Amino acid sequence: MRGALLQVATLAAAASLLSGFYARVPLPPPPRWLVEEKYQCTSCHSLGGYGGMNGPPLDAAGEKYRRLKGSARAARAWFLQHLEDPRTWPGVGNERYSHVEMPIYRFDPGDREAIADYLLTLRQAPR
Repeated sequence: MRGALLQVATLAAAASLLSGFYARVPLPPPPRWLVEEKYQCTSCHSLGGYGGMNGPPLDAAGEKYRRLKGSARAARAWFLQHLEDPRTWPGVGNERYSHVEMPIYRFDPGDREAIADYLLTLRQAPR
């Protein structure tokens, strides 16, 4: 009986310590929130059937660029570069496209990578 109580007390103390640790570790924001709220990409791009119409829809962006670039890795590299400077299109000779109206954002650390990874998950346009 005493051993069982000691185990319960030890587990309770460990849980208390861990819950205090995890409460202080900030969670990264969900990538869709970054796209829709923080950087307001849906002001110009549609996603899930709503949003702007000035830019191309984002609904199947992952599927589209996997196909165009030949792999998920190449598509991710394209997204990262495009998000850094939308007027430079890597993989096509790095020409500058002055007609691209997308602004250059100064992303917080990790946000550009999170958005690129999120865009890769977008596989099918809404029906």
